[in-house]
Amino acid sequence: MKERTCPRCGQVFKLTPQRRGQPFANFCSPTCIQQHKLTLGQLHASRLESGFAERLRDAGLAFVEQFALGPYVIDIAFPQVRLLVEIDGEAYHTSVRAQERDDRKDAMAVAEGWRIVRLPQGMIEQHPEE
Repeated sequence: MKERTCPRCGQVFKLTPQRRGQPFANFCSPTCIQQHKLTLGQLHASRLESGFAERLRDAGLAFVEQFALGPYVIDIAFPQVRLLVEIDGEAYHTSVRAQERDDRKDAMAVAEGWRIVRLPQGMIEQHPEE
């Protein structure tokens, strides 16, 4: 396996044969790929997140979409009041691994003085007015 240096964080890692030739293979982790995409403006909100953000805009609220917080990207942030909103779509937030990642993200946010609200997909779809 060939050693590479991640252009995002500088970590040296081994490029596995399975990753060779894959998009973003030069990055050491999904976190570094995500941060790179955010920098390039290539990270986009899901349809569920976009719809929710549209309702917030219609209500006249000021917020930031796809907000970078350390190695994480937060769906919606209200920096003025240090409030983060995560839209938990069923496709990305139901596995044990995803829940563990969300727990780490929440812990980091709280440690940095943010409040975080998680809205499950079902709540948004069934009660959009709330």
